[in-house]
Formats: sequence, structure tokens, C-alpha cells
Amino acid sequence: MKLSQPSALPTLSSVLGKTLKKFALAGAGLGLVFGLIYFAPASWVGFYFERLSNGKLTMVQTSGTVWNGQGQLLYRSHIHPSLEQLSSGQPELLVPSPFVWHISLEFTPFAVVRASVENTCCLKTPLELRISPQSRNSSGLIVQISDSESTWPAQWLSGLGAPWNTVAPKGSLIVQTGGVQAILHPFSEEEPRLEGVAQITLQDLSSQLSTLDPLGTYVIKLWEPGDGVTLHLSLETLEGRLMLTGEGEWINQRLHFNGLAKAQSGFEAALANLLSVLGPRHDNTATLKIG
Repeated sequence: MKLSQPSALPTLSSVLGKTLKKFALAGAGLGLVFGLIYFAPASWVGFYFERLSNGKLTMVQTSGTVWNGQGQLLYRSHIHPSLEQLSSGQPELLVPSPFVWHISLEFTPFAVVRASVENTCCLKTPLELRISPQSRNSSGLIVQISDSESTWPAQWLSGLGAPWNTVAPKGSLIVQTGGVQAILHPFSEEEPRLEGVAQITLQDLSSQLSTLDPLGTYVIKLWEPGDGVTLHLSLETLEGRLMLTGEGEWINQRLHFNGLAKAQSGFEAALANLLSVLGPRHDNTATLKIG
């Protein structure tokens, strides 16, 4: 009489089949994840810009992927514009030419992200960025920016709030950087640190509050001096009927700035309204204070 093998005991083939099925499901899951990352649409860049800028910057008319794509940069000076703001001027500003970017990953031995950004309207030369870990045992990131020169519309200053949104500036912002790198700590509350030098030239600045056009050309210099100060800035006038000077510091994620705005002799009446908006006024001079 033959004894039959218990039916409850799994055969080798069934165990192997279940194991292979698990591997197949895991492989399919990993493939799906990597596929989503690799073929992620360029519109995701717009979502990131919105989150980073609190809704003021986004990418529209995007095409391609997160890694190789393009799109037009849209700036919203008012996230929820009122009817009065809509009738008085455009609450949105679209950079006319698209930004084209290429992003790649390297492992040497740490993961390094490299990005190149081109734009015929605003960037004089392609902007190169390199993002790498600060060290093996640190959660900090080093963001290195190539020396560059770019030009942006001065209307973007309206997004900084008072008094810029009332001044409604026009003109050009010429941004020049040299040896700039930022040390960020995205997973802690540690203060970011900026190294290098940046200069912003407010060229042919004008305002709806004055008939003078332009008011002048001004230079803001930014650098990291150390001693617990994250960022130091200075403001000076290159030429103009409105004279601007001041010094400021960025400490604990807040800007502290003190300066003066003064009307050049003979232009006091034409600048009276603007000086009153900029700060407390005494004769033909207004005090500038932030923080």
C-alpha cells in the first residue's frame, strides 16, 4: 500500500513560483517609481517654484521632462488680485522667452546634481548649478552657482510688498554674481549661509508716483561678512535725481535695513509724493527703514 504525500505540504515549484511572483511585483513597483521619476513632466518644476516662492513664481507652457525641459517663467505680483489691481495694471508678468534646462546626476562617490539653464531674454550666458552634500555625515547641501550676469524686470520688486507695491517700479535689474555658493540645511532649522559676492544694479529706475523718468540708477551689493551675520548689503546711487543710500543685514531670516532717500536740488516738488511713501519725511529727505 502506497502512502500519498500530504496535500498541505507545498511543492518546490509552488514555493519558487510565489517567490518569483514577489520579485516580479517588486521589480514592477521599482520600475514604475523610476519611470515616474525619469519621465516626470516639466510641469513639476512649476509646482516646485510655486511652493518655494509662496505662489509668486511658476512655470507655464512647459514641455519635456523634469530632467530636460523648457517653460516660461510667470511672476505674480498679487496672488489674489483685486478688481482695482486688475484694472490698474497687469498683476502678472511673463518672461517672453522660454527657459531651457538640463539636469543630470553624478555619483563621485556622493550623489551630485548638475543643472544648466539657458534663456535668451534674461541670461547673458547659461547658468550652471551644482548641488552636493556638505559632507559624508552632514544633512547640509552646498549649492554652487557659476559666475553670471542676468537682467530681470524691475516690476518684480512689487512682490516684496510695501513700499514697493505702491511705488510700482519700472526699469531693469542687472544681477551679477561671483564665487557664490549657498550652504542649506533643508532638514533642520539651522540658518543657511551664503558665500561670495552678488551685485544688483537697478538701471533707469522709475515709478508711477513721479513724473521723472528715470529717477536714477542704483547699486545694491551683497556679501557674507561672518560674525553671525548671514548677509550684508549696501545701497548707493550711481546717478539720479533721487539719491538713495543705506546699509542692511539679513539675520535670522529677517532683513534689517536703514537708509536715506533724498531729492536732488531742483527736483523736490517732482519727488514729494514718492518720498512720502518711502518713509518718514523731513524736508526733501525720507528715512528708509526695514525690520
